[in-house]
Amino acid sequence: RDVFEMISDEARKNPIRHIAALTYEFDDQQLVNMLVGRPLDEVYEPRGFDLKRIAELTPVVAYDARKTREGQATPHFLELLPVRMPAYACHHPKAFLVVLEGVVHLVIGSMNLTRTGLLTNREVFLHLRCSRLETADTPVLLHFFSLLESGYASFESEPLARTIAAARELIANWPQAATSTHHLVASGYSADTGLERLRRLWEEDGRGPARAVFAVSPFFDRPSSRRVLAAELRAKFGQFDELTLVTDASVRAQLSRANFASVAEPVLRLVPPELGQTELDRIARSNDLADLGHRVVQRKLHGKVLALHDGARTLLYVGSAKDRKSTRLNSSHTDISRM
Repeated sequence: RDVFEMISDEARKNPIRHIAALTYEFDDQQLVNMLVGRPLDEVYEPRGFDLKRIAELTPVVAYDARKTREGQATPHFLELLPVRMPAYACHHPKAFLVVLEGVVHLVIGSMNLTRTGLLTNREVFLHLRCSRLETADTPVLLHFFSLLESGYASFESEPLARTIAAARELIANWPQAATSTHHLVASGYSADTGLERLRRLWEEDGRGPARAVFAVSPFFDRPSSRRVLAAELRAKFGQFDELTLVTDASVRAQLSRANFASVAEPVLRLVPPELGQTELDRIARSNDLADLGHRVVQRKLHGKVLALHDGARTLLYVGSAKDRKSTRLNSSHTDISRM
């Protein structure tokens, strides 16, 4: 929420020219609030001038066709791209591109364009802001534009083409960017899996065998799976001995010894649904010292993180791919930052 409100504040000086979102599903209200610059948790009915503004923007939203709901309240000026995936696959990326006059924002993470994703879940994301004076991450943007052009070409969407062209034109007029420490990793758009792309980045950076792995996700391979992600990670990154899995306390029963790939030092950490006092105090401070009383506040874990450590440096993968072996079936935009 804070990121989108910051972008909205910035738009008062640099008007928003284009918006494109990739998501698995979306809520009508959250989408409308984002488009008209209202707080994401507000119940707001767009007015005439709001509809005029939306019509001028013609925002693009690509989402999984199976998540289409009847009776959507979204204005008809939107460019909706319902992606139809084959059986046992889904359109699962979460990425938000906002092109302002002179600035481009890209938010990539695990949150859908829904109330729970933007306001209540435990999510992870990376926010990239690029301008004439901030060009370090423009290589990531260019890769993302190419992915949009190739991955959604079948829609022949003129609003999407305009969005990409406007962003490319901005970047072309900026000083040439140095090599970014961030990389875009996509799975489901080609024969390459996200895990294979991750392995190539690891090797291109001259790293040795991984020594420790840290993974956060509410979803892990089922015990009955013949091929488990942890075992595939050892095959691609070395025989690491330390593996830490962090997951929702409610899904503990779904894990088995196979999920730890027989490593010497396995660690399981369970995230409780209820917020602790430290988090409650932080919420109270951010809401003008609101009195939460004895309220029980719960947050569902939905974030996905994978960290690989070689003894000196850590490669951090943040995005929408679940920590399951079939990442290629999830059309997932993810991001890697080398730290």
